[in-house]
Amino acid sequence: MEVEDNVEGNEPLVDSEKPDEEVSKSPENPPVEDEEEPPAKKSKVAEEALKKIEAAKLLKEKEKQEAEEKAKNAHKNELDKFWKTVKDDPTDFTGWTHLLQFVDGKNKVEAGEEAFNAFLKRYPYCYGYWKKFADFQKRNGTPERVMEVFDQGTAAIPLSTDLWIHYLNHCKTVKKDDAALIRREYERAMSSCGREWRSDKLWDHYVKWEGEEKNYP
Repeated sequence: MEVEDNVEGNEPLVDSEKPDEEVSKSPENPPVEDEEEPPAKKSKVAEEALKKIEAAKLLKEKEKQEAEEKAKNAHKNELDKFWKTVKDDPTDFTGWTHLLQFVDGKNKVEAGEEAFNAFLKRYPYCYGYWKKFADFQKRNGTPERVMEVFDQGTAAIPLSTDLWIHYLNHCKTVKKDDAALIRREYERAMSSCGREWRSDKLWDHYVKWEGEEKNYP
């Protein structure tokens, strides 16, 4: 009796028809497992990344310091050049103005005070530069230094109505709630230059302030 190979239900199975489980377990197709890097390797990668970040920070900081040092040296060289001009010839008024313009624009307190003090000691009647010096101190100094500059200026040139008005405007800004102090400073200004022939604008300034305060008779 011959046995038929194609009897229904007894057909031989080809590889493609084997169950998935058997296929995956076959030597040709070993089971795939998740490959995970060992902790030591991960730690090393993270450490190297942190080193690179730190190195980049240090480089940036170094470049910043070098740029600041370069700018500082350039500023000093420029300042020395202006100082040399007025030291070689202290009567060179244009040289002084260039020096003052330079320090005023750089807003360095020490350099500015040195230049303004030296200039105003030689030219104390230049009321415009007392105003500039006071404004320089407003930007860079302390409130006390601002008042000191105004006191020095009004003492050096008490007949300057422009300087008094500049000072009084400052008082009205920083002491706006102290009417008694402002009035006292107006009276001090009037005592110093209220009889000067060009003091009319100072009087107008005083009267306008009293009107704003509504101090009517």
